[in-house]
Amino acid sequence: MSLAVKTKHILADATYKLVYEGYPSLTVGTTDNNKKFHHFGIGITTYEKQEDFAFIFRTVKKTVENVEGVEYEPDTLIPDNAPEITNGFKDVFSLKKRVNCWAHVIRNIDSESNRIELTLRQKIRRDMLAIQVVDAKEKFDKSIQLLQEKWKAINDQKVTEFLEYFNRQWCVEGRNGWFEGYLTGKPSTSNGLESSHRAIKDYHNGCLRKRLPLKQCLQEMFNLVSKWSNKHSKVSVIESLDRCLQVATAR
Repeated sequence: MSLAVKTKHILADATYKLVYEGYPSLTVGTTDNNKKFHHFGIGITTYEKQEDFAFIFRTVKKTVENVEGVEYEPDTLIPDNAPEITNGFKDVFSLKKRVNCWAHVIRNIDSESNRIELTLRQKIRRDMLAIQVVDAKEKFDKSIQLLQEKWKAINDQKVTEFLEYFNRQWCVEGRNGWFEGYLTGKPSTSNGLESSHRAIKDYHNGCLRKRLPLKQCLQEMFNLVSKWSNKHSKVSVIESLDRCLQVATAR
């Protein structure tokens, strides 16, 4: 939890296949400046609705404030594109930036562009990949404008329909946070968190892959969280542009 007060961003997601009864497990944490993910905790809820994510965010907030003795107010969220996570975050914190996970964005783009002729589709995708790595909002906006002009000019109905989808879905405020310059130095995907789900399932010789009954699963999760808490490793956390702090990932 000591890492939490040195960062302003949170990653959150849900995973399944841990509990016999089928309940989702919500995971939450942050990353260091090497973009390595560190858990704050894991919770089992009945659903993965807005109120469920609000509950786990509120629990993290109370825990950090009780343990560290400081107010905890992260303002940046890096989720997948589920609105339930975003709205749950807003119930607890003031949201300034929401990163749209690039891995989810490109999967949706690939699916939606599938009706376009293959050669054209591949060229459009290459342009999308080039836009994703731009390092400033001004460059991003200009790149989007040029992309639209370039591909509308070929006068292909399927391409035009795709561009309308792309503009509506991934270019408007609140859904355009998928380029690298949107949050410099922080992950543009939630892949680190999603990869941690495999580590959770592999814990203790894969015992959590067995879909344990709720009571037994909770006990194994308590053991896992205790292991996280007792594991000390130093990480560099960027606190400002010109200063790094060395902190422990867990107390």
